[in-house]
Amino acid sequence: MDIQFLNEHIKGQSKHFDEANVLFDIYEGNLLPYIEKQMANDLSFQVYNEAKTRIAPINLLIKLVDKLSKLYANDPVRTIVDGTSLDDELLVWYEEKFKVNKFMNQSNEFFNLFKSFLLEPFVDQGIPRMRVIPDNQFTVISTDSINPMRPTHVITSHGQKIMTDGSKSQIYFAYTADEFVIFNDRDERQQDMMNAMGNPEGINPFGVIPFTYVNKSLNTLIPNHDSDMIQMSVLIPILLSDLNFGVKFQIFSIMFGIDVDDENLTFGPNAFWRFKSDPNSDKKPEVGAFKPEMDISQTLELITTQMALWLDTKGLKPGAVGKMSSDNATSGIAKMIDNSDTTENRKAQIQFMKSGEEEFFNLVMHDMIPVWSQARMIENTALFSPNSKMNIKYAEQIPLSGRGQLVEDLQLEMNSGFISRRRAIKKLNPLMSESEIDELLSEIDIESTIEVDDPEIEKNNLGG
Repeated sequence: MDIQFLNEHIKGQSKHFDEANVLFDIYEGNLLPYIEKQMANDLSFQVYNEAKTRIAPINLLIKLVDKLSKLYANDPVRTIVDGTSLDDELLVWYEEKFKVNKFMNQSNEFFNLFKSFLLEPFVDQGIPRMRVIPDNQFTVISTDSINPMRPTHVITSHGQKIMTDGSKSQIYFAYTADEFVIFNDRDERQQDMMNAMGNPEGINPFGVIPFTYVNKSLNTLIPNHDSDMIQMSVLIPILLSDLNFGVKFQIFSIMFGIDVDDENLTFGPNAFWRFKSDPNSDKKPEVGAFKPEMDISQTLELITTQMALWLDTKGLKPGAVGKMSSDNATSGIAKMIDNSDTTENRKAQIQFMKSGEEEFFNLVMHDMIPVWSQARMIENTALFSPNSKMNIKYAEQIPLSGRGQLVEDLQLEMNSGFISRRRAIKKLNPLMSESEIDELLSEIDIESTIEVDDPEIEKNNLGG
């Protein structure tokens, strides 16, 4: 591989990496420095020192991403197509070892945060594992003239750095279908590290790129980050902090005096100030106070309006929160996200996440496990059938307030004779197997035949 070509690509993506680093940092909880930096730019030094003690670092980015990333809230159902019962058992084993629902939930979060992510299967002490690589730790290249949306190179960093000639240099790992190389940002091949990994020649033994890349964009290989994700994540807390700063000076009035000898004045609830006019002057002493006033309600309305517009651009239908006031500001803004309907957004996500996970498992099943098994790298050396494929089915995306309505609709259909009880249960619980439905129907039948004692009769029998 041409290391200089790889480094040129990385340098060309510096802005993308910078944005990804900020998004990742805020999502990991480090929001405050970005608010402080923006407020320091907006305000004078003296005003900023007063205002920074009232900063409200409410991290809405975490709440928004978590709200959007619910495809794995209910475990999806994975099945083997064109396989055998042994393939089914092997799939269950890999699901457990990969902890697939845990990491696919993380990938769902990164999909909504960055619009792309990278899945990597690997072996750790004989156990197959998987990891999700965030957008600030990898990049992709395509030299495919037929399909430029297909990566031909994957470069990862994992944030690893080493000392070279007294200074730190960034280490990268690059993969193509045939090659593997470790290099640094000085165009130097890290042969010692490759030797330590037992791959001095830099051969990719899998014959395919050992990653699955999922990209939300249908037009560019590397999607642009949504500029609003950083800006709005910082802006809303700044507006709330401005409100806190204004309230601070609205509560504490500014006292002033004109022609007053203030040397012996005492400030306190029981203090009494006596002023005498200067007989040699025609000026009278005067004391007053400035009490700043701000329209809290209108400021809150501004904040909530921008929040609602932001949520709407994300495909969320903001929940009703009623009229905002200083008393319910925090809970109101939180409820706006909590009560948002993400049904349509989640339905749109499924096509990407489903395709990505199925591609990941098919990569593992037919390209990586045979190599791991032959090299005795894993404790379970069983192979999947050559034509087998993994299929995933997610829970039905029911609107936020729709399950109760769905029950009522199904009840009406059953009463009208348009649907059977079994089909109604299947529609309400699409991930249930036939045996689970049989068990549920049996439980319902048993409970419906149990006679319930009259509470008053029972009370009298007990001498109550």
